[in-house]
Amino acid sequence: MGAKEVVQPEFEAALELSRHLLTTLGEQESHIRNVITNIRTDRYRSIRPIGS
Repeated sequence: MGAKEVVQPEFEAALELSRHLLTTLGEQESHIRNVITNIRTDRYRSIRPIGS
């Protein structure tokens, strides 16, 4: 139908809550960023067309 990206708001909210929790617990921002990027990539890979 012309959509180029799909975003799952509940999933994104959960990632941001996780980021906040890890920051509060003293985790390094660079580590948090890497972990969240990996989780996001793995999750959205399942709904993206092959080759994207």
